[in-house]
Amino acid sequence: MTQDIDRVKRKRLLSFLSEANFGIEIEEHRVQLSTQSLSRYPHSKKFGSRRFNPYFQTDFSESQEELVTAPQTSSEEALSQLHELQMILASTLEEDEIVWPLSMPPHLKNEDTDFLLTHFERPWYQEYREYLAQKYGPYQHIMTGVHVSMSLTDELIYLFSGQNKLVSFVDAKNQLYFQIAKHIVAFRWLFTFLFGASPLSENKEDNLVENNPDIQPVRSWRSSSFGFTNQSNDQVQYLNFESYVKQIDYLVEKQHYYEQSEFYGPVRLKGKGPVKSLWNNGTDYLEFRIFDTNPFATDGISQQALDFLHLLVIDSVVNPKKWTNEELREAGEWNERIALSHPSDLIKNGNTLRAYENLMTRLSHLLVDVPEFLKSRFQNVITYAVESKKAPRLTVGGRLQKEIDHGSLSNFALDIGRNRVVELKKGFDDFVSKKGSLNRTYAQALRLGIETKKINRSQLYIKFGESSQLIDHNVELSDYLNHNRDQNIES
Repeated sequence: MTQDIDRVKRKRLLSFLSEANFGIEIEEHRVQLSTQSLSRYPHSKKFGSRRFNPYFQTDFSESQEELVTAPQTSSEEALSQLHELQMILASTLEEDEIVWPLSMPPHLKNEDTDFLLTHFERPWYQEYREYLAQKYGPYQHIMTGVHVSMSLTDELIYLFSGQNKLVSFVDAKNQLYFQIAKHIVAFRWLFTFLFGASPLSENKEDNLVENNPDIQPVRSWRSSSFGFTNQSNDQVQYLNFESYVKQIDYLVEKQHYYEQSEFYGPVRLKGKGPVKSLWNNGTDYLEFRIFDTNPFATDGISQQALDFLHLLVIDSVVNPKKWTNEELREAGEWNERIALSHPSDLIKNGNTLRAYENLMTRLSHLLVDVPEFLKSRFQNVITYAVESKKAPRLTVGGRLQKEIDHGSLSNFALDIGRNRVVELKKGFDDFVSKKGSLNRTYAQALRLGIETKKINRSQLYIKFGESSQLIDHNVELSDYLNHNRDQNIES
């Protein structure tokens, strides 16, 4: 009887874990075919103000587009909206522009670097940008990648609270989210092994190759200590929730960080306001920053990668582990070793192999009770992970390594970019011309930065400020936008 009760509790827990909300943000460069370098065309005016548009932003360089989905009720829905954003971006590109499909940027000449540092169109971000350029140099901040956000249902928080005898809902949120964060940090090395995809630098000026001769290609420069990370004296350790908050708050207070967004750890706990407000308000969601751009996935990240992340999150809750500081330190060393290993190398460390095999066994056991709609997808990603351990050529990095030509991936990236922009532009044309749908108005809402949601095929919800309405036929939204926009928002 006890086993039956435990099975019921387990299935209930897995049911709540399967209902998580997801969002995706991808950074990617526009590149000009004529120069084969970062585009000098400005961010498209078709996207309106970058102070307003939540879906289309830019980052360190004007060529560095950020596509940000709204929170969705599944990773599939988040990936679907990311694809819509990719099609819209493609539809705005100039004739000789493509989207660069790699995390590491293309080759930059001296004049390209000068242009990068002297052309910037967001004055409200200028001071922070100059600080970053001086502290880290330009090359680190034009590495790109994918961030995945995830939030849990209140039902799961309450269940966790009851199981752990926590009175405060805020404390329950913070403890559960940090438990998950720590678990993903501890297994970051496995994400690097399976999905790492930044094997070489096209720019000797970034000093990666000069300081580390004879080791290219690697599995992931970006995921290593030479990649997109804080300086060694500004690292944050994932010891416990209280320490995590205090460390970031201290680094901001002592001006080691310009602001809390300068923390570049593999997982961030996110909430409203400064990091110390998490004490009283609680964590709202996690941001996972562990994925290189996958050039073999049309949108930069695969459903398989999202499923593996989801599965590891489930494992962290169903099979909780109290990670020691020594285990986390060792896991960090594993990640560094794997990130800087050749993409075709097997994992040879005995402890790492045992951790790999033990995890695969646990994940396989989870499949018994996960909801049916996830079983085949989770089984596929477990199979991929098991087979990749024996044959690293199957990993993203292993596949990408085969495309290197004379120490460069430039020709590969340009070919992928050319083909993909044609595919995405055609997809956009088909999308907005589809009969009996509101896709044209929906796409325009995303492009203009109007909050929008598909209700069904014949109804669309749009909201701007305090005004909202349901739309049941394609309409022109420019007038709606101009009528409702707050006059204080800069255009």
